[in-house]
Amino acid sequence: MHKLARALTVWLVVSIGIGCGLPARAVASPSPGFLVIAPDRGYLGNEEIKAAWAEFGNTHLTRLVFISLTEDYQRDVRARLEGAVAEMQREEATEIVLIPFVVSEADPHLKKARDLLANAKVRVAPVFGGSPPARQILEDRVRTLSKEPSKERLVVIGFGATSREEADAMTRELERLAVEVQETLHLADMSIAIFYAGQAPDAVRDQGNALAETTIVRAIKKTDLRTLVVPFHLGYKHTGSMRLSQKIESLLSAGAAPTTAGNSSPILSCHAGFAKRPATTSRFAGRRSELS
Repeated sequence: MHKLARALTVWLVVSIGIGCGLPARAVASPSPGFLVIAPDRGYLGNEEIKAAWAEFGNTHLTRLVFISLTEDYQRDVRARLEGAVAEMQREEATEIVLIPFVVSEADPHLKKARDLLANAKVRVAPVFGGSPPARQILEDRVRTLSKEPSKERLVVIGFGATSREEADAMTRELERLAVEVQETLHLADMSIAIFYAGQAPDAVRDQGNALAETTIVRAIKKTDLRTLVVPFHLGYKHTGSMRLSQKIESLLSAGAAPTTAGNSSPILSCHAGFAKRPATTSRFAGRRSELS
């Protein structure tokens, strides 16, 4: 099983199985119903999530729903959410617990699920992004790239905001994770850059993406430290993933300047990251590989 799928399995078991002392599905006593939601990551990304969720489903009453932000699919998403709740209630779930497989509490996929289930009695569990497995994924990526932590700065890239408020909240949450990793590895510096989803208003998206690019460029133009650039979010797998990857590579090039994203909507499946040497040469060190 891939790293992301393993992390999801660990998170589910620890946070709502072992950690809460909840009964397994095989136990005859009544049990909660777990509604797991995740961003629609395209076919390959969704199959990974399904594989990990299926293992959890062997021992728990659960349903999985993928959330699309596209307005055209809102009726379908609502029907799937309400249907999942109704099915588990028919199976005598004592309560419905919403398990959000997202990085941030401000993630628009979680907001959409909350809105669509506003009339349902649902308890919402903490998001994946605040869990130990998420922190470990980030730390592992940084360790892979790092050579001399005391002479390196970390730039963590998030994705998926549809408003400035969401971007600010995502920044704060990623900062908490990044600071923990920075302190553990003794990195010299750290910053966060948030790219916006295609569903954001054009002006908001363009301004926000330009700010993210500026943050990255400022970091890599400082030649005092080696810069580690680590994308950290749940975007599409493969589909459209190269756009942001290519953008980062171009920003890492010598003499790179911030450019307006225009109508582009960079989406990146989880990559290990990039490292930029503290020099004016156009070369950069580091390995890029699929995490999920």
